[in-house]
Amino acid sequence: SEPVGKSFEESFSNAVVVGANSEGGLIGEGAETQVETFALSALALAMPNVSAYPFHCASLSSLPGLGRGGGWEVMSSGHISRCVLAFCGLPMSAENDPQAWVAGFDSALAHTTSGHSGRLPVVVGGLSVGNHIHVDGSSLCGGGYGLLLEGNTSGVRLDAVVCQGAVPFGPWLTITGVQGDHLITSLNGRSPEEVLRPLLHGPEVPGEGHSMAGIFVDPTPDHQLQASPASLAEAALGGRPSCLVRPMHSFTPTGELVLSPLTPG
Repeated sequence: SEPVGKSFEESFSNAVVVGANSEGGLIGEGAETQVETFALSALALAMPNVSAYPFHCASLSSLPGLGRGGGWEVMSSGHISRCVLAFCGLPMSAENDPQAWVAGFDSALAHTTSGHSGRLPVVVGGLSVGNHIHVDGSSLCGGGYGLLLEGNTSGVRLDAVVCQGAVPFGPWLTITGVQGDHLITSLNGRSPEEVLRPLLHGPEVPGEGHSMAGIFVDPTPDHQLQASPASLAEAALGGRPSCLVRPMHSFTPTGELVLSPLTPG
């Protein structure tokens, strides 16, 4: 039988095909397949104003080489938007550190984002539960893989949205008070219960599942970030911002919100 990746490449002329096998949990067309069923989930994108540079590396100790004529050293600064999609196949060798690998992407992209005031590098990815990988015509086993996406015009903007199997709803809120790593004492300067009760029982709730909190964490204590490449790189290497999705357990008698711990781990 022919590998699925080869079939895609034959069907889409000159396409960049990147993917991996998974033991379960595939999502496509609004449905999720878990176990005991063969399933294929794929996404085809036609992006005339975006270039895609595939990569794979067995070791995560350094930046991977880019295919299709790409190169980290030739990226210029300016108003060009870039994003890295980075994945690691499981099981993973003990010497590989995915977080350090991500920091390397952060540092590389930080020096090219001076045209986007206040914006940090966009790196998105995860761990694929399987180690049979296909990257642009090559069938591989394990390691890190993915794509660098680069806009060809200043009108292209590549952003990241984190939603761990959930549907986002509700307005943006600012956490103005906390106690420890699991108690929010103030939202927008008000009682969390006063702010959230109407939202959690309102028409915007998309279904009957358990509501969760998506919390964007600032990279610096003073919440200030300059647009220079040096400051972006420093913020990236010092602990990149992330979106943490945590269950909301209950409200205290005085209206504070109890969450699962907010530590990144």
